[in-house]
Amino acid sequence: MKKILAVCAAVIFAAGMTAVAYAAAAKPQEKQDDAAVQEIIKKQAMQKARDELNSHEWMVYVTPAPENAGKRITVEEDVLTFSGEGKVVSRELLAKGYPESNYTLSLQEGGVAVWETMQVNESEGLVFFRGELKDGVLTGVMSKQPQKGSKATYYFTTVKPDVGVQQAEPEKEETAKKKSKKKR
Repeated sequence: MKKILAVCAAVIFAAGMTAVAYAAAAKPQEKQDDAAVQEIIKKQAMQKARDELNSHEWMVYVTPAPENAGKRITVEEDVLTFSGEGKVVSRELLAKGYPESNYTLSLQEGGVAVWETMQVNESEGLVFFRGELKDGVLTGVMSKQPQKGSKATYYFTTVKPDVGVQQAEPEKEETAKKKSKKKR
């Protein structure tokens, strides 16, 4: 009877040790599997963002940063085109001699795709872009650093900004009223 109890205890002990060893071996494998799945998800998200950027020409509305705007805020239009070769070009800057340039693409939390590039015109200067793509909307900042003159920062978006109607300055209105009274 003691032999049977000893054999049963040994079998239970061996089974328990095997289970512990298997569980310990399985945890690193699970972590590797989780990391592999996360990497696949990230690659798919990057490809989706790249495909969305390349899907069409992006009409963007460009406005000067408040420190560059002066009294009157203007909205200019530009077209950004991304290619499958990892390049981007601005139609307006291309007309001024800035060629297409390579861009980098990264993902932030929340599914925001961030792209960055620098365009160089040897005689004019540098232009830096940093854009974000989320939910089909492209937004970003463009920084012009000319060889001559001061730096300027602009914002761009695919959503047309509501700048509002500029009101005439009070002095000009009073001058116009005085002129109309003199004519009477």
